[in-house]
Amino acid sequence: MIPVKQAIGPKSFALKVRNPGKTAIAELVGEKPKRTAGKAFSKKAERRDEIPPSAFPTYWTDCIEDLMTAYNQTCAYSCFRIHPITGAASVDHMAPKSRRWDKIYEWDNYRLACSRMNARKNNFEDLVLTESGREEQE
Repeated sequence: MIPVKQAIGPKSFALKVRNPGKTAIAELVGEKPKRTAGKAFSKKAERRDEIPPSAFPTYWTDCIEDLMTAYNQTCAYSCFRIHPITGAASVDHMAPKSRRWDKIYEWDNYRLACSRMNARKNNFEDLVLTESGREEQE
């Protein structure tokens, strides 16, 4: 396994991703959060862990450029540079959306991955971030 040191998130992350994401989760379970913009979501679930992964708004795509900068345009899986001509960048959720709704909108759960490798990862969780800031196989 190639170690990938976790990058520090940008100051704008909470405004662009975390806050709107947490608002969306609250609305998806029928809570009434303070909304500053946009429309409420119509899909509802009884509990947070019952929200289907496809229902979560893709706010994480708003931080792809930040991930490209933070990780030097390098895919966490292949260690190849993600170039606009040869591949598309995507946000990989280390803890999959299908299993960890509480980590969906958190910077420390994101890694930069080329879309082809990310699609093949599926919902596996066989990578963990160690205390030293290195990812290792379980």
